[in-house]
Amino acid sequence: MRRRAAQVRPITLALWFFVLCILPASWRAPAEAADALKAGSRGPYVALAQHFLYQLGFLELQPDGIFGPATEAAVRRFQAERGLGVDGIVGRRTWAELEQAVAARTARAHVVQPGESLWLLARRYGAAVEVIAAANGIGDPSRIRAGQVLVIPAPEGGGEARPPVELLHWDEAKKIYTPLKVATVTDVRTGKSFKVRRYYGTLHADTEPLTAEDAEILREIYGGWSWERRPIIVEVDGRRIAASMNGMPHGEGAIGDNGFPGHFCIHFLGSRIHRTGAVDLEHQKAVLTAAGYAVDRIWLAAR
Repeated sequence: MRRRAAQVRPITLALWFFVLCILPASWRAPAEAADALKAGSRGPYVALAQHFLYQLGFLELQPDGIFGPATEAAVRRFQAERGLGVDGIVGRRTWAELEQAVAARTARAHVVQPGESLWLLARRYGAAVEVIAAANGIGDPSRIRAGQVLVIPAPEGGGEARPPVELLHWDEAKKIYTPLKVATVTDVRTGKSFKVRRYYGTLHADTEPLTAEDAEILREIYGGWSWERRPIIVEVDGRRIAASMNGMPHGEGAIGDNGFPGHFCIHFLGSRIHRTGAVDLEHQKAVLTAAGYAVDRIWLAAR
């Protein structure tokens, strides 16, 4: 029998998300992946499918990146409930249904993870802290517990809530945040926002503050210029994408009157450092934090 949502145990993010960062440039979103997952499959896509099944209550075990009997049984149960052909294989149709099911579930309820706060959830779902607190009878917004199921209410007046924060691989994010595109960056820790324009960059997004006022906000966030990696949300073309930034001006830039000598770096899932071509794990941790995950430890799945 499927677990009830309230019984979902807090899940720790797996290192398999970092493995996504070393996939080749031909990486695609899971629903578009060419290879179906089946018994014996291993790797980051398996871990991601397991994560979806776990959150939906079909899988009792924490994801380990190995498609074994328990995962196959969970897939079969999910397929049966969704009216799909039951074969225990995660192909394109099953991927799409998994993504839709997770999206629908998180639009109605959220299981609190370790380290999460109402402020973080309000940012993630585009709802006010006070609204979420009132909908769940929470007197003190600072007191929520891991495993607690919270209702995320729809906005008043039937309007649309802001889109959720997306965890997009660089191969997808770079098609949205393109060179010379203007975006809004929000620092997750302080809530401060400023405008930016992408300069260039091939392995990550070299970016400039749009104006001198925007450069000053960036400086205030760091208390000066710094290479520290910080979780951010990049809003562009109606999308909200999890990312990471540093706050150090370096290299060249194209905006001459913004008071910022050069550019700074914005990384997305799977971005790499231009100088070495390596994945920066601190940037990747910040990206995952921006996506709403409590990255308190790295869980190593099977290799």
